[in-house]
Amino acid sequence: MAKPYPDRIKKINDMVKEWVYIIIYTARNMDLIKETMAWLLLNNVNYHWINIQRKPWADLYIDDKWINADEFFK
Repeated sequence: MAKPYPDRIKKINDMVKEWVYIIIYTARNMDLIKETMAWLLLNNVNYHWINIQRKPWADLYIDDKWINADEFFK
């Protein structure tokens, strides 16, 4: 099971409180979606939508492709 980062979860949850719409994109296949959603629930990660498809256009991506997570969560 993936290790949670409480400080990052708090930042995401704070963003939700500030009316930031959070969509979680994952490269996991459909076979793992239930486990992924269970992990998010277990670790109290607030989000609005989870998507396993290709990423659409957005103002900001937070991942290893555009903005490194370590830099974003400083």
